Amino acid sequence: MILVTGSLWIRRGYRSIGVVIRELAMEAENEAVMTLYTPGSTAEPAKDLLEILLQKAITVHVVVNAWSAQPEHLRRALLCLKRKNPERLRIYDFKMYGCTLHAKIFAIDGRKAIVGSSNLSWSGIYHNYEMAVLLEGKDAEKVTQLLYTIMRSSLCREVTC
Repeated sequence: MILVTGSLWIRRGYRSIGVVIRELAMEAENEAVMTLYTPGSTAEPAKDLLEILLQKAITVHVVVNAWSAQPEHLRRALLCLKRKNPERLRIYDFKMYGCTLHAKIFAIDGRKAIVGSSNLSWSGIYHNYEMAVLLEGKDAEKVTQLLYTIMRSSLCREVTC
């Protein structure tokens, strides 16, 4: 399924990336895995999504591109959530000299995954013209496994409080 942001595309009948992300968050039963490239000027969209997921008592893995280079407001918000949910929220710092983790992915339970261009920011979800696809079944499982491959590699280290 093609997902979009931007009023022209939404008026053409395509589903909103932000709406489908929330639906998947509500559907999640066991785990959610996501990447964060940049939140923009506010951490609220990422924080809101994580709060929904953590209220469900599931495990959440967040792979953040270049943790130390992220805005202080994002790091502070994520660490606050981690302190409140130390066993269920795992944050990973992706850092490789000369490379970035630019993928924008949100996956649940290894069965559904959104892969696209939009950051988990107000602009990326509501204002820009962004596009994503919703994958299900084996393709979503493969995307989830690729994220686990990154998390378990020397490219990532777990962030602690």
